[in-house]
Amino acid sequence: MNKPEEKAKILRDEINKANKLYYVDDKPQISDHEWDNKFHELIALEKEFPHVKTPDSPTQKIGAQPANGFNEHKHLLPMLSLGNAFNEDQIKDWYERTIKLLEVKNLDLVCELKIDGLAISIFYENGLLTKAATRGDGITGEEVTENVKTIRSVQLVLEGKFPEILEIRGEVFLPISKFNELNEERKKNGLEIYVNPRNSASGSLRQLDSSISSKRPLDIFLYSLGYTSNDSIFSTHSESLNIIKTWGCKTNNFSKKVSSLEEVFNYIKSIENMREKLDYGIDGIVIKVDSLHYQNILGHVGREPRWAIAYKFPAEQHETILKKININVGRTGAITPWADLEPVVIDGVTISRATLHNREEIIRKDLREGDKVIIQRAGDVIPQIVKISENNTRNNSSEKFLFPKNCPSCNSNLVLDKENAITRCISYRCSDQTIRTIEHFASKVAMNIEGLGVKIIQEFYSSKIITNIADIYKLKHKKEQILLLSNMGEKKYNNLIASIDNSYDQTLEKLIFGLGILGVGSESSGWLAKYYKSINNLINATEYELLEIDGIGEIIAKSITSYFKIKENRELIKELIDIGLNPIYVDEDIYINNLIYNQIFVITGKFESFSRLELENKIKLNGGKISSSVSKNTNYVLAGESPGSKLNNAKKLNIKILNEKEFLSLLKIQK
Repeated sequence: MNKPEEKAKILRDEINKANKLYYVDDKPQISDHEWDNKFHELIALEKEFPHVKTPDSPTQKIGAQPANGFNEHKHLLPMLSLGNAFNEDQIKDWYERTIKLLEVKNLDLVCELKIDGLAISIFYENGLLTKAATRGDGITGEEVTENVKTIRSVQLVLEGKFPEILEIRGEVFLPISKFNELNEERKKNGLEIYVNPRNSASGSLRQLDSSISSKRPLDIFLYSLGYTSNDSIFSTHSESLNIIKTWGCKTNNFSKKVSSLEEVFNYIKSIENMREKLDYGIDGIVIKVDSLHYQNILGHVGREPRWAIAYKFPAEQHETILKKININVGRTGAITPWADLEPVVIDGVTISRATLHNREEIIRKDLREGDKVIIQRAGDVIPQIVKISENNTRNNSSEKFLFPKNCPSCNSNLVLDKENAITRCISYRCSDQTIRTIEHFASKVAMNIEGLGVKIIQEFYSSKIITNIADIYKLKHKKEQILLLSNMGEKKYNNLIASIDNSYDQTLEKLIFGLGILGVGSESSGWLAKYYKSINNLINATEYELLEIDGIGEIIAKSITSYFKIKENRELIKELIDIGLNPIYVDEDIYINNLIYNQIFVITGKFESFSRLELENKIKLNGGKISSSVSKNTNYVLAGESPGSKLNNAKKLNIKILNEKEFLSLLKIQK
């Protein structure tokens, strides 16, 4: 018993058991004082004997050293978005459509609370938590492993029998009571209070310093299995929830299996009646087909599963004043009106703007500046004007809004797209369109160039530093001119250049999406990347070819071919390729187990048989990533002749160094 290893194991087991009883089962068995004594005893023991610390130690929940940034995580299975229903008729339509597709008379369903938090994916290998990532865009998220480990209700090690590798998905949230306590504390310290629990949960989980996350009282509910290395040992979703619970994980006790629509509607009413009593936010009910076999048959359309739907609670509505109607020119030339409102708080969020959709919306609702209007957050997200308030009064100066005939940005004649009820500016020299295209290209969901926000882009554009997206990659040659600008200093500039360099490693689908082709979203960009493999192949795509791709219809096919028929766009693509921005599509399924997949390479020096670009493409083709600088996250440094300081940095950090011959051997022996 005197051995530190044995003592540490007993303390770990006792604390982990106490944590589960307190945070998961809500059945505490020891006092806070007793728990504190055991915890501090374990910290002291691990400090004195570092070798006794294990990955499943409760001390892992106090946070690690700050990270340099979040790594991307490619989900092995997409994290799908749910379609919405806003009333009983829409739920009924979904149900009838589903049983018709399955050719059955009725279905068992599972009703669950739709937690208002942040979706998370947690991986376990041999029962040990090894990775956690945010949902992101559903295909790629951010790795937040150390932060998730700090959540008290998250199991670092699973109990019982489980697959060798498994993924459990859930929702991280901040309890309302803890959120209120947090704000009270911030008030006392003269700090700005947080807006709402959901944003606070998201911000807490995305801290680069996980020790800060550990101080936030985050909680979690786990609601489904994702990827598993073994065949399923259950046949229904409800069974999987029970099994997740036996592994020691926290699930929501309000999940309920039902056998009819009547039971679904009764469940919704019962939850609506007790919603205010919950200590966490919910914005609806999730309804799922229980049979996993049926789920597989139904599949999904786009990023929405056919086997599930979210019923959204009615939106909260408030009265305010429409101060001014403004016009926005989008990156595709769409002319969109928006309302400048007297600020009003809805569900903890201050709303001062709302969408007006299009010209017809303004006419139909007869909206005028100065009107009292009723607004709501559609789906609890997008603010919109519902109608004119019954309390509204108009004086003689009230005038109907006149939609512009010319583009407010470039003064070109506007064209009405009758098919889509959208007014457009079709001038390719429109400054607002160009600025928004550059903003879209640099955005997180596209090329993820941090530091290139709309204000910086506007200043760069007006100063003629940037005129198109290719100019982003020439900013490193304009340092003196950039540092003269009001919004840019040396540190900001260096960070921007580093982020631009990192964008060379973005995938082909991100590049296609970043171009901003009308109608081509992130999902269809993925289909195009998988089919064409390179941007050069896509340039020469025909409408007939495009229509062969599942999900690509006539409108999008025509939009893509029209985009590449424009001389300026083809020249832009050539310029991007010449700059070195020419990613190749990687089939993740083929390379999931090889020695290069997901490994970070730094290339330095000159090589005998290949150019740097050829080596980069070989690495990308095999699922690897390229970085411009050596850090602790680097896996390999590929060094040729005259390698420079990067080789010395690699040696200092004890990073594996490969020459050209060793790298080619690595390619040959990949599994």
